Amino acid sequence: MLVVSVSADSVVNKGFARPYIPEQLRAENLAALLVVDYVTIDDGEWAGPILELLQPNIYVKGKEYQDVYDGRFRPRTSGGRIAWWQVAV
Repeated sequence: MLVVSVSADSVVNKGFARPYIPEQLRAENLAALLVVDYVTIDDGEWAGPILELLQPNIYVKGKEYQDVYDGRFRPRTSGGRIAWWQVAV
């Protein structure tokens, strides 16, 4: 099962007039992909609460977060692991 969480517009802090694409449209586009089973819009400041709820086997983050060492992206004690993904441009 593939569950995708989309950061809510209210927690996207990437600069003026961001995000460019509203949360609802981002969620609808992801939900249209056949490989995606569920999409949720997450208004949390970080993914910890949703990870604790879902307890995924794999948590995928963008490669830009690979060198972030603030504790938010460490593997959970329940055995899940993190995979870093880079979008091909």
